[in-house]
Amino acid sequence: MWQGSVVSIHISQAAGQPMDTVPEARAVTEQLSHMLHRPIEEVAGHLPIGSPAACLDLLGRYQRVGLERVVLWPLKDEVHQLERVAAEIIPHLGRAT
Repeated sequence: MWQGSVVSIHISQAAGQPMDTVPEARAVTEQLSHMLHRPIEEVAGHLPIGSPAACLDLLGRYQRVGLERVVLWPLKDEVHQLERVAAEIIPHLGRAT
């Protein structure tokens, strides 16, 4: 049996900035908070929303604790987001330890 999760993902264009200061990432986090009926504090930091490096770091941490499968749920610009995941995230996850 595999361990998996459905996560929303959004890769921001604003690399190197704290995600709570990037309006794009903040807006996506607020949207998810509302959709999931969860306080923003429960959503922020638990979903891969942010720079490619931040998303890779979070997914790598989940991978290290045993998560084997993730179903992605991009909220907007779906094709572009999935293309970015394929190019900027997936190739590096195999190297996460």
